[in-house]
Amino acid sequence: MFSKVKIAFFLIALAAAFSASAQIGASGSQGGFLNYPSYIATTITEGGDYEVSTSGMLQIANGGTVEVYGALVNNGTIEIDSNGVLSVWGDVVNNATIIAHKGAKINFYGRNWKNAPAASVVDGFDPNTVAGGDLNFIGLRPAAAASWLAGASYISSYSGGNERQYHDGGNVNMDVNLHIQNENSVALQNTNTRIEGQLSFDMANGNVILGDNNLVFTTNASQSGFAQDRYLITNGQGHVTKENFNGQWIFPVGRDVADYTPAAIDNNTANTFHVMVQDFDHSASVENTATSVQDGVLRTWNMYADNATGVSTITLQHNKATNQADFSSDRNYVTRWSDLAKNLSGDKASVTAWQNNVTGASVTGNLSSTGDVENSEMRSRTYRTFATSPNDPTAYITKASLAFKPKTSADILDLEADSAGCDVNLAFTTGKENNVVKFQLQHSTDGKTFSTIYTFEPNGDSSTYDYKHLTAVQGVNYYRIVMLEPSGDYTVSKVVSTTVHCGDTDPVIVLFPNPTVDYINLTGLIGNSQIRIMNMHGRMMYEMSSTNQIEKIDVRNLPAATYIVEVLTGKTLKKTAIKFIKY
Repeated sequence: MFSKVKIAFFLIALAAAFSASAQIGASGSQGGFLNYPSYIATTITEGGDYEVSTSGMLQIANGGTVEVYGALVNNGTIEIDSNGVLSVWGDVVNNATIIAHKGAKINFYGRNWKNAPAASVVDGFDPNTVAGGDLNFIGLRPAAAASWLAGASYISSYSGGNERQYHDGGNVNMDVNLHIQNENSVALQNTNTRIEGQLSFDMANGNVILGDNNLVFTTNASQSGFAQDRYLITNGQGHVTKENFNGQWIFPVGRDVADYTPAAIDNNTANTFHVMVQDFDHSASVENTATSVQDGVLRTWNMYADNATGVSTITLQHNKATNQADFSSDRNYVTRWSDLAKNLSGDKASVTAWQNNVTGASVTGNLSSTGDVENSEMRSRTYRTFATSPNDPTAYITKASLAFKPKTSADILDLEADSAGCDVNLAFTTGKENNVVKFQLQHSTDGKTFSTIYTFEPNGDSSTYDYKHLTAVQGVNYYRIVMLEPSGDYTVSKVVSTTVHCGDTDPVIVLFPNPTVDYINLTGLIGNSQIRIMNMHGRMMYEMSSTNQIEKIDVRNLPAATYIVEVLTGKTLKKTAIKFIKY
């Protein structure tokens, strides 16, 4: 700790405390050198633009307060003990050393804070294991007392107001708790800002705007309070950096206000990551927004690492308001650009420069200090190689449903499903059929899990296809068409449904046990009955005729799977279809 001798007494006459040499600040020419010969343990208020000289010191003891209605240039040492307070209404230029011990407070009401590259903002301890005092960027500047304004009119330019503040970090490690308490945001300018303590978002709309400057969190740095109404805005070329971390770090970034689109990176091995987010128009990657398929989220994250290899899970969260028309919350994935078509680095080959990966449903976004974020969704993917420059093609990552591929030229103009007794008549008509090798007709009993029941070869543009589904089940049946492309990609049509009623006056067939291992029993048979067992692809696995009311059927030779028993029985030969599971 810096050595000091504390003397708690009232100051000697103000005239002896500092020289009369005036300094040029944000306004006026009043003020002088703010060099005090001892620790300040009372409240001192000064009006004017002041300087702590090269060999001078401004020392504030526990319980002491210094208020400066003006600008402050530090060329010496400013040291603030725990529970000491320094408040500055004008701009601050820190060319030397500011020591803010844990519990100290600096209230900055000015417009510009500038750290020179050789300056320091520390907590007075080495090594720096905990953050120092609080440096509060406060946009709402208190008004000066009327008596001050009456006696020194130049102070009026510092009195009151509520405006954006600016921080020129000078690449200096700031070992303090930097609090954002400005609803008009704090913008970085000229140089990078490095956080060695904690960055805290304390109020709604209290953002940090990066522009073309980087905001760097050192290894021991932390953050708190980030949420959908307070975060880091990457509106230029600046990145948010977290140095040499292992485990998860959330990058609370967004392109603009009301556009919170954070990312989280979970490292298995320590690495340094740099992250920012852009909209499609500002990203160097090509998301093909002019094509007929728009399946993205209008946001692209630029991510790169210091080390090219490792194992990291990347989670991307976006606002649903940015979903393009063809983006599916139920079927999407994280995808990375290559600037080289075809992209073979994904789960499946892609004909475009974007990866084609396994789809899955989004989950509600929770990358926030407050938990779930309303109207947001997120998906994750693990990568083992990373770009090492923001300009590398693989630095661009986003989410998509179809990997920004050109839409298949096959169009399903109409798909109909009509029940007829115990059967369902299906028909669909196509428009163009280019780039399609097969049409798969798929069936479901719950609208979620589908299986293929028939495959059509394409007949050419403007064709009609029909099929009678003889194994529809009692109740609601769902159908869709899957269009397969030469690349292995596919497009899915809308889902249609129909309800099957086989008649109430005919016999009721009961199957038991279900599931089964060896036998099934059928009861309720009347007259001559036809019995068939079909697999879920419509293939007949067993067939018999019966005149009994009860039949016991041996299914031990059937592979373990799900099957459908079809029974035609009764005077009307009512067809009953019952699904059972064979273990």
